[in-house]
Amino acid sequence: MGNDANAQHLYAKVMQMVHLYEDHDKKEKDIFFAIARQYGIRNLTDDLTMSETHAIELIGNHESINVTRLAEKMGMTKGAITKISAKLLDRGWIEKFSLSGNRKEVLFRLTPDGQIVYDVHERYHQYVEKFFLDFISRYSDEDFQFIDRLVSDITGVLENSMAAMDAMIKSDRAEL
Repeated sequence: MGNDANAQHLYAKVMQMVHLYEDHDKKEKDIFFAIARQYGIRNLTDDLTMSETHAIELIGNHESINVTRLAEKMGMTKGAITKISAKLLDRGWIEKFSLSGNRKEVLFRLTPDGQIVYDVHERYHQYVEKFFLDFISRYSDEDFQFIDRLVSDITGVLENSMAAMDAMIKSDRAEL
């Protein structure tokens, strides 16, 4: 195969991987829901987003965290975090509070139900991490260095592509 044919073959495999990832992402959510229901988590609905779950994770990893810090850690705007936190407040999984003497700064912490969501999410992540570590352990150090470089390069390309798409949307010229 020539370089063009190799590149096209690899592109097809990457696209297959992307589609499998999308299916995997949905299946991951289904598994999380099944486990969460076993633990009696209340207010669990199909509109739960992974961003909401990751916000729970971050809030659970800190005794208290404010909107600004949460936005920084999640790489989102404060407005997006405000929307996510409103949903989590409605579900009863987090609560707002402020430290004495500083009523201006609003902090979040988990409620007992939120702690259950956090615990289920953490257990699932431990399972996925073990699965990944078992998988990756079959590769040599040299292979690992190449994989690390490849994943970093792909991540960079995706970030640049996303920035270019954002620029196209802002300029109202969605030209390809």
